[in-house]
Amino acid sequence: MIIKWFDEFEGKFYDISGDTGSGLKYDVDGWKSVDVGKKYVALLNQSSTSAPSAIILEDDFGDIYFEYDAVGQYFIKSTSSQFTEDKTWIMISNNYSDTSYIYTFIADWESTEKIVLKTIKDATTKLNDLLINTSIEIRTYK
Repeated sequence: MIIKWFDEFEGKFYDISGDTGSGLKYDVDGWKSVDVGKKYVALLNQSSTSAPSAIILEDDFGDIYFEYDAVGQYFIKSTSSQFTEDKTWIMISNNYSDTSYIYTFIADWESTEKIVLKTIKDATTKLNDLLINTSIEIRTYK
């Protein structure tokens, strides 16, 4: 999609089209598209001792993959070290519907190449088979 913006002061149209993750910045030369980071959005599923699988909704990274580590613990990895320290934001939902227990999903930054994902029952017991169309969003900022 092409997006144009009209600067009334300058009397000019500017092309502000850009990929997801771009924004606008105004400087002495006018409005410019700038890269403000990357985003990954997916629905995760996991069963038995398999790595989580993803239904990718949006992917600006292009190299994210998943590994099984241990019961209730998985790795989200990037082959090109894109998870910047102190500039990576992760949000994961808990869609598991058993109301008999409290289930917690945790995603922690570990390195520029790895995020650790844990699925936990009653604060202490890690379990598999809890990721069922679980939404996750990962963003990195510059």
